[in-house]
Amino acid sequence: MNISLKKLADDHINLRYILIILTRQLEKCQHARDMIKSRQFIQAALNYLCEYPQQFHHPVEEQLIQYLISRDGSILVIGDEVGIQHRELEHSTSTLRLQFTQLTAQTDSQDFNTLKDQLLELINQQHQHLESEEKYFFPLIEKLMKKQDWLDFNEHYNQAYSSCAMDEKRGEFASSILYLAKHAKSA
Repeated sequence: MNISLKKLADDHINLRYILIILTRQLEKCQHARDMIKSRQFIQAALNYLCEYPQQFHHPVEEQLIQYLISRDGSILVIGDEVGIQHRELEHSTSTLRLQFTQLTAQTDSQDFNTLKDQLLELINQQHQHLESEEKYFFPLIEKLMKKQDWLDFNEHYNQAYSSCAMDEKRGEFASSILYLAKHAKSA
């Protein structure tokens, strides 16, 4: 497996981990006060799920799609579908993160239960998206990308995403995963 595709697969592992521990935490929340106690943990998970895919993961996938389309226009439909899924998930995640942030100032149990259900549904959609990419998109990439394609793509990708600011941001996300892992055990 090529290093860029390996990074995408590793991202999926990290995203699944965040989704699993967020699910467990939400399932423990039986009352509004439970979600308020878990606010920092849930907020950190939602921040990661919003920001990491938008800033790192999806841009790489979308660059791969554009590269493949430039070589074979017949995959345009697949590229469009992946892009639509990305935008829908990004929008849903951002919206629920904002609702969660606003709601933690209140204590209405009904609103918390509704938000909890919406978050669990979003997590399910995220899992489905990851599974779909792993089942269809990643194998298609492996099939269509030849050795020279990877060399060309990786050179372009490395130029576009190699900067101190990007490395610093990646470090922040790594710290977020460590924070969530540490607090998942105590939450």
